[in-house]
Amino acid sequence: MDDEHRIFHSHGHSVKEIYELRFGELKRVVDAVIYPENHDQVEKIVALALKHNVVLLPYGGGTNVTESLECEDSEKRMIVSVDMG
Repeated sequence: MDDEHRIFHSHGHSVKEIYELRFGELKRVVDAVIYPENHDQVEKIVALALKHNVVLLPYGGGTNVTESLECEDSEKRMIVSVDMG
């Protein structure tokens, strides 16, 4: 839950995101980062997220070509990055 890991998992490598990162304009970052070690842990994470209404963002290589790492600044629920590395 430290700031460095949260910021690292809250953006990709697009020009827009690098600009926002450099100039302190990231509006929303993930609240926590988790590192599951196996399939069973991923199933438990998904079940708990559903139960507690938590947003999960899967984190792969971090390129963000699909823009799926961008946190909506209007999102009020907890956002958790699930590092699949």
